[in-house]
Amino acid sequence: MKRLISILAVTAALLLAAIAASPVGAGRSEVIGVTAIVPGKDLVVHILALVPPGSSRSEVTNRVLAEQGARAITKAEYSLTGLVWDQFGDGNPGNDFVTQYYNGADDPTSGNALAELLASQNTWNAVASSNFHLSDGGPTDPCPSLVKECKGRQYYDGNNDVSWIKIRDANTLGVTWYGNSSSGAEADMALNTNFTWNIGSDYDIQTVSLHENGHVAGLGHTDVGGAIMEAVYAGVTQDLHADDILGISELYPSGTPPEPGVLETIEVTPADSSVTVGGTQQYTATGHYDNGTNADITDSVTWASSNTAVATIDAAGLTTGVALGSTSISASHGEIGSTAVTLSVEEGPPAGSVATVTGVDHRFSGGGSGDKDLRITVHVADDLGSPVEGASVTVWLTNDTSGGAWTGTASTNADGSVSFHLRNAPAGCYSTEVTNVTAAGLTWDEYSGPFAGEYKLSTGKNNGNSGSLVSG
Repeated sequence: MKRLISILAVTAALLLAAIAASPVGAGRSEVIGVTAIVPGKDLVVHILALVPPGSSRSEVTNRVLAEQGARAITKAEYSLTGLVWDQFGDGNPGNDFVTQYYNGADDPTSGNALAELLASQNTWNAVASSNFHLSDGGPTDPCPSLVKECKGRQYYDGNNDVSWIKIRDANTLGVTWYGNSSSGAEADMALNTNFTWNIGSDYDIQTVSLHENGHVAGLGHTDVGGAIMEAVYAGVTQDLHADDILGISELYPSGTPPEPGVLETIEVTPADSSVTVGGTQQYTATGHYDNGTNADITDSVTWASSNTAVATIDAAGLTTGVALGSTSISASHGEIGSTAVTLSVEEGPPAGSVATVTGVDHRFSGGGSGDKDLRITVHVADDLGSPVEGASVTVWLTNDTSGGAWTGTASTNADGSVSFHLRNAPAGCYSTEVTNVTAAGLTWDEYSGPFAGEYKLSTGKNNGNSGSLVSG
């Protein structure tokens, strides 16, 4: 189990390091989980943030943290931030429960959300190897006292409340605030009414509630794919993974260890695939057990390549393409035998045949608040480092504050650079993304981009502008 029990397993700082280099591709969005601490308060906040298509994960993360007044957690603070409900270990089984109250005043689903919340409670309660129990306390009226969006100061009122609130940040689906006070632990949850919530499809209330109630129980994020406590929303998931069960059982053991079951089959991911010579492929092995649970067993299987002259594989399931050809990659585990997939090693592109975006520069120019221009310069080179002249470059610029968007296309100069500018740019925070590069005889390595970053213009036209993103 890859989780640090009783502490936050993935801090905002570690999450940022993992995602900063990889903006979301065009045409799709994702939901990520971010956990941080509030300076000066014994409070932790967990945020579910939506990353729109083309947006930078790190920018969205920074923005939602700033909106909640939170920051990344340092290693020294790990032991101070875990939420532990002491009543489950005091020897009195009569108080082994956490009561959760629900304010459905602004429920966007016409009253259906309560049933989904209760279903998430029952899923955690059904873990036989844990004595953790969420109890329904019935309806409540107040706004959850620990949630920043509620009027007045944040304070502990002794109630664990769930409510629907219009959260200011447009990328925040929901937040869970929790901490320990002198009177005990408290956890408050708020879901954003600005989103279209569904039952059984994307932004599924039960899936989100199940994840958030895992934090209420004291679980941090896990890096095990498919677990409900994974830091990425991977679609509708209304059942607990074996890793979730192990986590809650270790925090609140009932005296009966979880039954691991009997391993029946091994699934290797990805299935048949290919890499270029010198390229790598990471394989994972999932064990399917007779009790219906699944677990990542990548580290407990024996990996083998049937033709090591074509590709080799290490004990962690990472292959390296050596020469052209194909090989069988297998994962073996005791009496269950092995499961194999085919890996093909193919010829890579010749040197000097790939166009790469090597950087995007930004600067502001102009005089006072009425005539600030935003200037963007994109640099393109081939994979040997030589500048690419005459490449068509398309950029997409957005004002994340006002919602304005502009696009422009122009060709690179002899030094491989091309510049764009937006005249009389409105004040706000800007994100720039390279969406396409076309160069004669070259293939664009789109995995070298898009590049995105946030650039703040504090003075500028506040009433919008009629200009366009033009070259020059």
